[in-house]
Amino acid sequence: MNRHQRRKAEARARKAMPGYQHRLLAAAPDLAAMRAVSQCMVQHDDGCAIFQRRPCNCVPDISIVPATGDSVYTIDEQGNAHRSSKQ
Repeated sequence: MNRHQRRKAEARARKAMPGYQHRLLAAAPDLAAMRAVSQCMVQHDDGCAIFQRRPCNCVPDISIVPATGDSVYTIDEQGNAHRSSKQ
């Protein structure tokens, strides 16, 4: 692998950073209006290293339900919170 290919692969890996803590921190300003969070669900992939007590190596699905319970926020890979109504 030459230098150009290595740099391209590293840039691609940075965009899809594994784990979820950086996504929660990026979404914090969007979620500050909720005042209180009653549930935060982080759903890891089946092959994630977190199940072997190691750091997360997947891009898990993150859902947040506010205390009012009237909607659900999902956090995408860039850390943006998207609101959807509960069904």
